[in-house]
Amino acid sequence: MFKRRYKLYFKNVPKIDMFDEDIDPRTSYKAIYYNSHPTPKVLAECRNKYGLDRNGYVNYVVHQQTFQDMLTILIWHIILDIQGKVLIYIGTNQAIEFVYNWIEENFPQLKGKVGIFTSISEKSTKNEELDKKIILSTTKSCGAAMDIAGLEETIVLAEPFKSPIIAKQTLGRTRAENTSYIELVDKGFFHIKKWADSKGPIFQKYATSYTTEAYNDFTIRQLVDKVEYEKTHGIEAIRYLDDKDKFK
Repeated sequence: MFKRRYKLYFKNVPKIDMFDEDIDPRTSYKAIYYNSHPTPKVLAECRNKYGLDRNGYVNYVVHQQTFQDMLTILIWHIILDIQGKVLIYIGTNQAIEFVYNWIEENFPQLKGKVGIFTSISEKSTKNEELDKKIILSTTKSCGAAMDIAGLEETIVLAEPFKSPIIAKQTLGRTRAENTSYIELVDKGFFHIKKWADSKGPIFQKYATSYTTEAYNDFTIRQLVDKVEYEKTHGIEAIRYLDDKDKFK
């Protein structure tokens, strides 16, 4: 009864939106669609009564070659060129630990530059993880009111969600001008694509720009081959600056 009266009382009270579309936007948004090509068996295993078993999906996708290829592309063409910090959202601790080890194994120049900021972090040194160049976390551990100094890039790598509130909160992690937000969208899963599409209006309103791209298997293979060629021939040069005062 109380809840019903509460709703009736506030029914005609206008909602206050403190967002100023001319002043507040400072981060661009890009969704990159790809396909991990789940088998019917995987689709069934990643399904629950709510539609998608998000934890099951996350723990599945980080082991897929297409996902790892996408991560390779992001690291080589974006992350290594960023002077500030990069926050990467991954939905489970198990998947975060896997990605942490994968990055250090495949990109030795980032060894010691990757931090984990979740419940598995040592409490005594947890905040020190926020000083690393790359910070692996979840939307729960690195959510509302979280302020990371020097954050220039947010990447939703493997944590699908549909909440417009979380969408606004994660977009708000970057405080500086000319920052960016990238979301990987696995269109091999109906719910993940649907959730990403439904968040479009939120990002169109709150981001400085809103764009989408679709990478097919051929494009991904071409980009990864280019990365491997450049790594083999030392074309990276000094793209990554090791500023020890910033990134311990």
